[in-house]
Amino acid sequence: MIEQDNTHKHNQSPLHEDAQTGGVQGPGNGPKNKHKRFVFWFWGLAIAGLLMVVALFSFTAAGVFGPLPDETRLEIQRKT
Repeated sequence: MIEQDNTHKHNQSPLHEDAQTGGVQGPGNGPKNKHKRFVFWFWGLAIAGLLMVVALFSFTAAGVFGPLPDETRLEIQRKT
């Protein structure tokens, strides 16, 4: 029977030491995943902000916030 030598096996743990930060990182914390996560949140927040502006104008046009004054009331009338 042949016995296997386990001393030369590489560490197959999903956690590994990070040489730059000195900490332990998991399999999903590399620099590429941080960049992808940043891009995802950046575009998510940008699209959410745009949708909120569109919703604000849509609700205002629909009269959700009450009636808008007509143009004559908005003009500044000065008697000179």
